[in-house]
Amino acid sequence: MDYRKVYKTLPSDTKDYLDQKRNVFYTKIIKLIEESSLFYKTPGYFGSWTYTSKEKTISNYHSSINEMRKEPYIRPRIEIKSDRYLRKPVFNEFGKQTHVDNDYKNPLFDIKIWTAWRVKHIITEKKWIISIQKEVFSSEGFCFGLIEDIGSNKDFVRLIEEKSKGEINFSEAEKKLFSNIDKSINETMSELIQIKEEKDKEYERFKLKKQQNFQQKKNNVFQEFDKDNNGTIDIIEGDDDFMKLFQKHQDAITKLDKTYVHNFVKLSNYLGKKRDNIQTIFASIKKVNNESQLSEQVGILKNQIHTYKSLLFHSLTMVISVVENDLITFYQIYETLDKLNIFNSNWENELSQKISDVNSNLESVNANLRQVSQGLLGVMYSIQKMELSILDEMNNLTYVTQEGFSNLENSLSRELQSIDSSLRANNLLSGIQAYQLYKINKQTKGLSN
Repeated sequence: MDYRKVYKTLPSDTKDYLDQKRNVFYTKIIKLIEESSLFYKTPGYFGSWTYTSKEKTISNYHSSINEMRKEPYIRPRIEIKSDRYLRKPVFNEFGKQTHVDNDYKNPLFDIKIWTAWRVKHIITEKKWIISIQKEVFSSEGFCFGLIEDIGSNKDFVRLIEEKSKGEINFSEAEKKLFSNIDKSINETMSELIQIKEEKDKEYERFKLKKQQNFQQKKNNVFQEFDKDNNGTIDIIEGDDDFMKLFQKHQDAITKLDKTYVHNFVKLSNYLGKKRDNIQTIFASIKKVNNESQLSEQVGILKNQIHTYKSLLFHSLTMVISVVENDLITFYQIYETLDKLNIFNSNWENELSQKISDVNSNLESVNANLRQVSQGLLGVMYSIQKMELSILDEMNNLTYVTQEGFSNLENSLSRELQSIDSSLRANNLLSGIQAYQLYKINKQTKGLSN
């Protein structure tokens, strides 16, 4: 292949890859130069290298400073060097290339060959009353790298021989070396492009596998919380057990205090809104696109479910305690809920709005992902803070460990059966007591970044 033409058609990431692998090019080229025995290495700068031809060009060139010294000026006939800088062709207003600028901020694989020869015309400079005649050098640079340089890159040897007007005649060994360098660059680029393509394919396979594994984890989450796969989380399916039990025993509650009826309605609404928020968080998991966010949202969902179960259990027990005339237990639970301001709180309504706003942003194609992630994290911390305050108070309720609670638990089980509830009091309580609260990781990638 013609590596210069191919290079121009490559995508930028492949060009960057070739640049990163410049030492692969350099190692092979240096080996060719040293094996030719035509050059010796001279010190470079900033990691570059230069090979200077053993054959020199001599001229009677005189500098202005030591013009009176008639010493000959000697230059290497050929220099091969690594510029390691991207050269940008510069064009005039008519579209003709005038020169090439170096871009020192953007290094790029490049090899340049400089040749020097004498120009036989005489330049006369007048210094005071003395006329100085000088024989000067001319030189030509040729880029063996990956971009076009001044002049024709197709036939370097002929180009230089024509420009020097016979002053430069390359030996067969030199011609062979230049040809081998060109061939080496061509073969190396072909090999590296193939390696890059294989790595890209491997990376795409890795991404696909990772995405498939991630999707399977999401599917496992959906199966765990929605076993019938109807889109609604299982824990909130069915009738409102608290409201049904409350309505069944409304008379007993009214006899105790009519004001409790209103507060129980508020409690029912609170539990209903909490179920809505649990469903919303569950639904939002479908939009999660990385494992760290998935882990966080599943953890928050589990915490929400745990808090809901705890509130529901104690709320149901509060109703039964009225029926069983266990007013001590009733007031313990009622005062705890009142302390949490559940009868007068708009917290769940506000939380619902926040979750809705974040979900709307997730659905927007043009959403700023960083802002959405920060917003999601903020909502999670808000949820976590409220859940902890509720659970701290719920955990202070000691009636479940006191003597006689088994009678209250048995009564609750019978009452739940009487309203055809799918809940089982003992299962609900044992699940609450065994749960380990999930803690949000503040450094979660994709959320904190």
